[in-house]
Amino acid sequence: MLGAGILPDVAADLSVSLLAAGLLVTAYALGMIVGGPVVTVVTARLARKPLIVGLIAVSLAGNLGSAVAPNYPVLLVARFVAGLVVATFFAVAIATAVSTAATRPDRAPGSSGWSSGARSGPRFRGPPRPVGA
Repeated sequence: MLGAGILPDVAADLSVSLLAAGLLVTAYALGMIVGGPVVTVVTARLARKPLIVGLIAVSLAGNLGSAVAPNYPVLLVARFVAGLVVATFFAVAIATAVSTAATRPDRAPGSSGWSSGARSGPRFRGPPRPVGA
């Protein structure tokens, strides 16, 4: 996710308007909106473990593409690609955690902690910051 607080810096770095930089957030959100149902339906019959690995690979490709994008259009596409698999990944990851907790009661506290931490961590400690910031 691209934090709104850094949009002025992103806009300046890419030599685009603040509005154009804001579209990077929109591209990621549209990727999630489009990708959520489509990727979920297309991958519904796949086994969970390879599916999760594949979703992570697509997310990694989108985020690496964002990191090395040479210009604004490439960055916009990379943000969209990065958002495509997020909804499906979390749905599969939570379903896996729940099924693991149901079959292995000794693992239940860990799976509920992961889910709670993923949602509340940024709220309590703030968003991730670059090293040295």
